[in-house]
Amino acid sequence: MAGKIILFIVEGASDETALGSYLTEKFKEKKFTLTIRIMGGDITTAWVEEYTKNTFEVTPRNINVKLTELITKYLKSSEASLLGIKPKDIGKVYYVTDTDNCFNLTASEKINKAKCMETMFTFREIKINKQKIVPLEVIFFGENLEHITQGRLENFSDKEKEEFAEEFAFRSLTEPNFFENIFRSKDIKQWNDYTESYKAIKTYSGRSCNMNNLLDEIENEIIL
Repeated sequence: MAGKIILFIVEGASDETALGSYLTEKFKEKKFTLTIRIMGGDITTAWVEEYTKNTFEVTPRNINVKLTELITKYLKSSEASLLGIKPKDIGKVYYVTDTDNCFNLTASEKINKAKCMETMFTFREIKINKQKIVPLEVIFFGENLEHITQGRLENFSDKEKEEFAEEFAFRSLTEPNFFENIFRSKDIKQWNDYTESYKAIKTYSGRSCNMNNLLDEIENEIIL
């Protein structure tokens, strides 16, 4: 199993629901195992509760350390233990996030998120313990996941998001090419590779996503 586990870090349960089942099968076809860690929110916009001013838990200065801590904590969790996952097994990490149009807004939490994303774009690898460093890529949804899968930009409730995710997951598994057709749609701005997407999203506002880059990796067997 060494190096054959792909770790997906997602913000919410609906992300796992929508993406997990289909991508698990796609990775399995290439002899990889997908495991998903849910953060329970966007770590780049969480404030330090003890302060009244705009002081954030995660900043561009510490996001590398915070990501390593998050991964380390997961690898030491009972969930990872039950699955038999050890640090040596991790081959690559993907950080999956909504952009929330952060590069074009001036609210303090959006500015912090934008700066954190810019910093993550430069990593390309992450330390998961003292001995091991693995590749890292950021997969983003311009605005949010529902903007991509539903084609609508609205303030959906958590219940609505989960319902959308369940339907999307079902159709992805039962309708040929449904997942690919959505994320490769001409209605969604895409880029040729991660590097291009990391640069362009900073000045692009609209329905966009770089999931096609992951699909290209799987299809062409260049995951690692």
